[in-house]
Amino acid sequence: MLPDFLVIGAFKAGTTSLHHYLDKHPRIFMTRLKEPNFFAHTKSDPNHDNRNIFPVTDLAQYERLFADARADQLKGEASPGYLPSKQAPRKIKEQIPDIRLLATLRDPVDRAYSHYLMELRNEQISLPPNQAFDAGGYWLEASNYARQLNRYLEHFRPDQIKVVLYEEMRSDADKVVHDILDWLGLPPLDTLNANEQHNRGGVPRSQFMHRALNVARTLPVTRMIPPGVRRRLAGLRDLNLAPAPELSPEESQRWRDYFAEDIERTAQLLDVDLSQWLS
Repeated sequence: MLPDFLVIGAFKAGTTSLHHYLDKHPRIFMTRLKEPNFFAHTKSDPNHDNRNIFPVTDLAQYERLFADARADQLKGEASPGYLPSKQAPRKIKEQIPDIRLLATLRDPVDRAYSHYLMELRNEQISLPPNQAFDAGGYWLEASNYARQLNRYLEHFRPDQIKVVLYEEMRSDADKVVHDILDWLGLPPLDTLNANEQHNRGGVPRSQFMHRALNVARTLPVTRMIPPGVRRRLAGLRDLNLAPAPELSPEESQRWRDYFAEDIERTAQLLDVDLSQWLS
């Protein structure tokens, strides 16, 4: 049993929120496990045996994620690691050629900074933003969308891929989700109330508490905890986060100049106006 649609990313662009919103529809089954990353797994990846990054690596195990879906439900899962993955498009095509794909994109500067802050609070980065930008890394390159989208367009028809802009989802989530439901061939929900925020960003008020909650989140047994309890743990994490400082105008412009060519290529590729990302 394989999914009917996938939420493929990008990172820090609303995939967690979209997972929760779609899960509210009675005709949709979203996996209890978010981010199985099954199609992004490869033994050549240095983290290939890290079960926090790749919790599902076996096809039979992946199919079991959808075992509780009813016959009248569309099955889906959300793994933002699929969009930047070089091998995921080919592997998805081989297994599910008629799949539908939802890609969420965000202003590349905002997305990169949010990704940077995540790595900073998780102590994967210790450099200030300007030095981290000069050093580069996965967190930065994941905002170059054109190349990532091109890999999917090489394997799938354009009508199989729907792109959602994070900014539109933030301003009117109900409208965006209803548009997605229509694309999936499902009726809207009058009581969707999708204007909620999930997986908030920021900087920890207490690094000790953040570290402890992160350890709790990554324990294998945590995946067996009822969703309500996990939501309360996520609530504690959110309460411990303070708003992050903004990038300086000079640094923000430097990052925007770096992404300008890719923004223009992405706009041409999708035939959408992304001029708001250039200013």
